[in-house]
Amino acid sequence: MTTESKQVRPVSGVPTLLGAAGCCAGAAVVLAVAGAVASGAGAAGAGFAGAAIVLALFAWGALVVDMVATVLPSATLITALVTYGAQIATTGLVLAWVGRSGAFLDDRGWLAAGVVTGVLVWVTAQIVLTVRRRIPVYDLPLSPSPDPSAGRPSQPARAVER
Repeated sequence: MTTESKQVRPVSGVPTLLGAAGCCAGAAVVLAVAGAVASGAGAAGAGFAGAAIVLALFAWGALVVDMVATVLPSATLITALVTYGAQIATTGLVLAWVGRSGAFLDDRGWLAAGVVTGVLVWVTAQIVLTVRRRIPVYDLPLSPSPDPSAGRPSQPARAVER
């Protein structure tokens, strides 16, 4: 006799994504306040912009990987690797564009601090939130079998004489 599991599987990783995004946004605000206190409005904007770049790119990547994992779990690893490469390349392109545009010219250190802080906070938050999720590796029965002798033979096995 087999029964279907009644456990509810997590539908998506959106709660983890939102938690990591919230932590990263909080770090961006803290860095902006620190930049404003230490060096003025330009530093605040640069620090916030650096963390916002990381937040946007990492949120996009995590969302894409989550959508693929929901639809086609066997393609999750390759999607994660391609998405990671795209995030790194896009971050480099955005930072090169910011450098050529002359924005944050005097506050590049704060921009870099925003990027580094955003990456560290995002990765740490995503690891912590993922580890805390309860994702079963396999289904366990929700309640024990009502008959403790279920699955056992009704008669003990007898030795056969020859």
